[in-house]
Amino acid sequence: MLLLAALAAAIALPLSLRTATDTAFTLTANTDVLSVEPLCDQELVWDLGRAEAVALGAGAAAPGRATSATSVHLRGGARAVLERRPDGLWRIDLTRGPLHARCIAQTGQPAVVVTVDDQVLELPTDPAKGPRALSVRTTRPAAAGPQKDEDDKPSGTVLLLSGRVVLGELLRHGGGWQQTTSPLLREGKLEARTREPFTDRSVPVIEEALDAGSRVDTHACLMHAEAPAQLACLGTTPVSATGIVYDNKDRALDVKLHVTTARIGIAQHGGEQRAVAVTWWNRFVSLQFVQMFAATLLLLGTLAQTVTTLPGLFRPAP
Repeated sequence: MLLLAALAAAIALPLSLRTATDTAFTLTANTDVLSVEPLCDQELVWDLGRAEAVALGAGAAAPGRATSATSVHLRGGARAVLERRPDGLWRIDLTRGPLHARCIAQTGQPAVVVTVDDQVLELPTDPAKGPRALSVRTTRPAAAGPQKDEDDKPSGTVLLLSGRVVLGELLRHGGGWQQTTSPLLREGKLEARTREPFTDRSVPVIEEALDAGSRVDTHACLMHAEAPAQLACLGTTPVSATGIVYDNKDRALDVKLHVTTARIGIAQHGGEQRAVAVTWWNRFVSLQFVQMFAATLLLLGTLAQTVTTLPGLFRPAP
């Protein structure tokens, strides 16, 4: 038994030091805010219906009027922050992300284009020209109606997500009683799954609840605040999360994400990021035949101990 234990320890040590790079992470969350950054070869098109668009910064055009048809077109290098306000409206702030220069060098096209009826607003490829950001806000609540229960109905808007996704936001410092509420991640769940090599069966390895106020990064780059450091971090994890976001009756956003990567980054309550990863040892002990083998060894050990103690039970007392 000691030999088997030593053999298991010898196998566990190298496996526990290696991280599996093909772990399938699934994220479900209820949040007020999230951000998405498409990768250089990706595009996202969102149809929002009635909304207004405003250009911010030098060279900004006059504020757009509310329209009946608004479309947001994102290419690689863009960054969009989606927020559902307490009044039930969607707000989307569009800027240039850390991948902007790299992606523009490949495509030569604007990363952000907003179409409001027949008017087109965009962020130029040259950051020194035109506006620095665009802000889009829906001009109708989640559901119009005189009754409160009708006013809380979701709008039915469903948007696709692709690239790097960050759930939640840093809590803001108080700025007086006139400050609006701070958007945050309300609750969520992270699950990591892996596949057995022989049966190809998907088995859960990690299940973790996400605390309110946390931030979750599909690319584990939360520790890098500056653009160059973020660019370097994103370059080491060329993976893409995919999923959807839609509003709910609680005037928040429901998010469902899937990403195959080595690790997910989580920062709780403004603290340092910690990486959630699955090691090869985690995968090894989750295999069904390994669990059956361990159970068999335990049974044999128990039987052996019982057999060795039986003669003592029938030995006559002195």
